[in-house]
Amino acid sequence: MFDFDRLYYLSKLHGVSKSHLCDLAGKNASYIADLRRQHREPAQQTVAAWAAALHTTPAYLMGETDDPGEGIKKEPSGPAAEELSEEDRAFIAAFRAASPEKRRAILELLK
Repeated sequence: MFDFDRLYYLSKLHGVSKSHLCDLAGKNASYIADLRRQHREPAQQTVAAWAAALHTTPAYLMGETDDPGEGIKKEPSGPAAEELSEEDRAFIAAFRAASPEKRRAILELLK
């Protein structure tokens, strides 16, 4: 089950606004509050994008692990990390969360 408290905590910790997270999901600014109020969960791709933006894993946001060491990653450093935008990180997280079939299809599309 999606853990909204973790999402709120990590967004505050990393200085990422909830409206930015809603933008990543392609939704309006009240999307997260609406999900919580209606006892609904975000789509898997949305969880992956949020995890990337918050430097954590989808499993941590979904409450599948309680280990903060696994759920809260250190900021990458060095030249490669500086080249990644938030959009790039969201794409990578969504790609990693996709099924093998979807990954192959995405790679074929990009070729």
